[in-house]
Amino acid sequence: PDTPKAVPARRDPGAAPDAPAPDGCPDTDRRRFLPSVRALLLRQQGYACDGAMLRLYSGETEFIKNGAEPSYIKRGSDVETIRSTTLPVGVACDMKVETFAHHLAPGDIVVMVSDGIASKTDGDWIMESIEKSDPEMPAQELADRLLDRANSVVETDAADDMTVIVLKLYARR
Repeated sequence: PDTPKAVPARRDPGAAPDAPAPDGCPDTDRRRFLPSVRALLLRQQGYACDGAMLRLYSGETEFIKNGAEPSYIKRGSDVETIRSTTLPVGVACDMKVETFAHHLAPGDIVVMVSDGIASKTDGDWIMESIEKSDPEMPAQELADRLLDRANSVVETDAADDMTVIVLKLYARR
């Protein structure tokens, strides 16, 4: 049988349910955001959460993870890995959301991948691909390359998603 291939996600801003409001709006307040994430996850069983709240003017970023695959921050030629130790919702009775604070700067690249990519293979190829990528490469091109590479190395079933999110920070003009 044919192996399913990942396809680009819809470019529909309404595709993300209840997406947080832009920086500076009351809905980005951490005290409101995390309980909303918990409530959303509790309606689902066996799902992971991987997100980030970024203050664009200061670069202060809080990564929010619950049973999610590693995320990566590339600064110049260095790549840092952010790993969660929690289990997905529904796997354990006590749901804990881990947060990791970081300061991002212009030129930094953040890469987040779903379990359809990371947990089905040795994740070393993801780290190596990010390390070897040109820091000047546009975010979309890096996401496309990672997804294309995943299609060539990942053996997955049609029920699992393959998602890559790449965020690149630029200096204010």
